[in-house]
Amino acid sequence: MLLSRSTHTLTGIRRFCKRQSGGVCSALLLAGIGLPLAAQVTSSNPSTNAAAIDRHTENSNWPFNDTTAAAHRKVQVPVCSLEPFPGIPDTVSVADLRVPEKAQNEYQKACTAFQQKHLPQTEQHLRKALDIYPAYARGWVMLGAILGTEQQMDEARVACARAVDTDASAWDGYLCLSELSGREQRWAESLSEGNRAVELSAASRPYAYYFNAVALFNLNLVNESEKQAMQAAELDRKHQRPAIHLLLARICESRQDHTAAAGHLREFLRYAQDSPQSRMAKEELAQLEQEGATP
Repeated sequence: MLLSRSTHTLTGIRRFCKRQSGGVCSALLLAGIGLPLAAQVTSSNPSTNAAAIDRHTENSNWPFNDTTAAAHRKVQVPVCSLEPFPGIPDTVSVADLRVPEKAQNEYQKACTAFQQKHLPQTEQHLRKALDIYPAYARGWVMLGAILGTEQQMDEARVACARAVDTDASAWDGYLCLSELSGREQRWAESLSEGNRAVELSAASRPYAYYFNAVALFNLNLVNESEKQAMQAAELDRKHQRPAIHLLLARICESRQDHTAAAGHLREFLRYAQDSPQSRMAKEELAQLEQEGATP
């Protein structure tokens, strides 16, 4: 059974992972990483939602598909500060250049609506853009993020799948699918989709490695999970994905390495004081320290 060794770990740290059949740890994917819309903008408190959106949109640009001849051209293509994967460099693909101006305008209106915290209007403009140009891969990925926020998981998956169907190089579509599969505890699918994103673009690695690490952990492949989690942490130079350290803490606890687990919890709290998981992390860290885990 998955993580059968968990009976020997601290009961406290297991509260990070809501145990269901098979011992899955789905909470890790909802710990402030993945599609930030789906993972962060879920509070019923409007002020909390606004704060999550503000944190998400800060210093971010939409990640255009890369490795194309058009990547370095001087072109005017809508750049949206809403993105599922912040921190990934922008490039422009040939597919972006084919998007009609009217569809680009609706996409930009969707960006503006999101920045104003109007998610229904965001979805409305995205659907208009996609009605105008159904092959708008970027629009499908963004719609998938919005639908994920609204917990419309089936529709979100359909939207992200349309992205990769319309543009085989849409690695952000595969990241979208990988994150959604993880949220639904479809670990083998999440791993496969994350690997496909890596094959298509090195730019996907900061997220794909994390999604893969979570999937591998839940497939009871702990050593492989740790390798990918460490790779994800090394690429997270701006500390935009502190939830990686929650996963690493869980891995360390599965090996009874309480000192290392405490270190990862401290690293998480250093960069995620406002996270919904911060209170639990503080409680677990306090318990570990009481039991002798040293800095």
